[in-house]
Amino acid sequence: MARGALALHRPRHPRPHAPASVHEEDTRGDARTGRLSRRRARRDRAGAARRLGGRRAARACARARAPVPARVPVRRRRDAEVISVLIPVKDGGDDLVRCLEGIARQQVGDDVEVVIVDSGSRDGSQARAAGLGARVHEIPPDEFVHGATRNLAARLSRGDVLVFTTQDAVAADERWLANLVAPLGDDDVAGAYGRQLPHEDATPPEQFFLDFMYGPSPRVQRLGGDELTFEHTMFSNVNSAIPRHVWEAYPFADDVTMSEDQEWSRRVLLAGRTIVYEPRAAVRHSHTYSLAGAFRRFYASGASADRAYVAGRASRAALRRALRRYAAGELGWLWRTKQRRWIPYSVVYELAKVSGLQLGLRHRRLPRPLARFLPGDRR
Repeated sequence: MARGALALHRPRHPRPHAPASVHEEDTRGDARTGRLSRRRARRDRAGAARRLGGRRAARACARARAPVPARVPVRRRRDAEVISVLIPVKDGGDDLVRCLEGIARQQVGDDVEVVIVDSGSRDGSQARAAGLGARVHEIPPDEFVHGATRNLAARLSRGDVLVFTTQDAVAADERWLANLVAPLGDDDVAGAYGRQLPHEDATPPEQFFLDFMYGPSPRVQRLGGDELTFEHTMFSNVNSAIPRHVWEAYPFADDVTMSEDQEWSRRVLLAGRTIVYEPRAAVRHSHTYSLAGAFRRFYASGASADRAYVAGRASRAALRRALRRYAAGELGWLWRTKQRRWIPYSVVYELAKVSGLQLGLRHRRLPRPLARFLPGDRR
């Protein structure tokens, strides 16, 4: 495997339900072992940054057919800062209340503000959020775009650290926020993202999807090989943190249908920076899509993929390998966990997702009348 490559989590002993505690996987060794591991990780990241500097970064960017970006300015994180939690909202309802209550319970040494950009809620989300201490800014529904709306929220905020989440993501415990921003203390780290655990009522296909994509093992993502694949660019604004000065140098793209988070991560990785996945920073977040909803969701992802995680032959090949591994893993998991009655539905459900993804990857070749029925995800 090329240096810098990584594999997404492969569950060895998958469970039919998510762990009751986010810290279930967090008892790896004693305190001394943990300290040594952290020191070793810091040395590894520093060495990687030096290796990727100068000519090496220029050659890697040239191979990726991208211009060499300017380096993100390095600024050390102060002991006490302001953390801005930024949430795009539309008709958040009780999910939004649970999200905000989870933020209020966080045990973190920094000041925390919550900034909401509401795009036309009709259920009173604006008043409910304001009543729970959030600052609310309203925009017309047709102005919502994933990247542009998050950029607006960042501009409206005053934080040194920008935390992005969604109205239906709920902190798994009181240390979520502290764990999420902790990796940003390393100057090489451009962003961090955390684990997504399924809700208790999530379907088995959704449980497997989240465990496959995230899982209990931390990872560090760097530029490696000739081309960035989706495994390198994994990053999710459902649960992420970015230093403000990095966002100022690399704001989200305003014009992508979705996957603005992975488009962003691709640019900062090409600049020679590092992204950290921290599984201890976990939120509860899952969806129950219909077959049509899953198709539309993955069509939108595929339509944005050429700017995010599928840029050439190597990245397309990596995606195909992951899809095969995913399909075999899900069927095996359903069989071993005695959820075999879900197998027929899972086959149809995953075919809907793959069909949407493949059609999205080819969206520029579609006849315009057909493309009108596939507008992408504007949620």
